[in-house]
Amino acid sequence: MSVGCLHSQQRDTVFIDGLNFHNLVQLSGITNAQGRQLDLIFANTIAAMDCGPVQRASLPLVPEDAFHPAIELYLPIAMFPVHRTSRTTTPRALNFTTEIRGIRLPQV
Repeated sequence: MSVGCLHSQQRDTVFIDGLNFHNLVQLSGITNAQGRQLDLIFANTIAAMDCGPVQRASLPLVPEDAFHPAIELYLPIAMFPVHRTSRTTTPRALNFTTEIRGIRLPQV
């Protein structure tokens, strides 16, 4: 066994162990014209339940070729409420004026 092959096996093992450690699963199964899968989309098991299926893009953004099919994925994004902390300085305490593109802003 060559040294290069050994390093490759170790690298592959570390990669696979990392996927398992982080509970990552492969979401994409889209193959190209040669039956090979080039785009790898991973998510942890919780996020994978929220994602829609990975599929061929119905309207590619750029021209695609047989080796690089366009894919799309639905990924919901939750909006979380923003909690603002109290101000340590009131706007009146700042007491400044400024000009932005010729518009003079009033003092606060």
